Amino acid sequence: MIHRKENVPEGGTWGLIGGGIENNNVLGSFLQKVEQEVGLKLKGNQVKEVKVFDWDNPNVKFHLYRLMVEKNPEINLNTDGHSEYKWLNPKELYEKYPLMKGLYKIIKEIYF
Repeated sequence: MIHRKENVPEGGTWGLIGGGIENNNVLGSFLQKVEQEVGLKLKGNQVKEVKVFDWDNPNVKFHLYRLMVEKNPEINLNTDGHSEYKWLNPKELYEKYPLMKGLYKIIKEIYF
């Protein structure tokens, strides 16, 4: 999870890596955003799409991916819009952290 700085939309909340889809390439856009936001260079076989959710905006879809690694990789956080990161389990995240809108619903549907 990445913590959003106060001066960005939905500042002070915790969220996931996100961004627009370029050239209708969902996986490629996701891998690019991961590298830009947390410095991980991943390959397509290291992630698995879990589910696609509707977002509050009817023109937005939320593609949830699971990272397939043996241990938590080292993160090089882009601090332009984020202040910190944490590896958290879904229960702790859901109960103790302020989340970006829409994430409570997604976490509840996937994990509870």
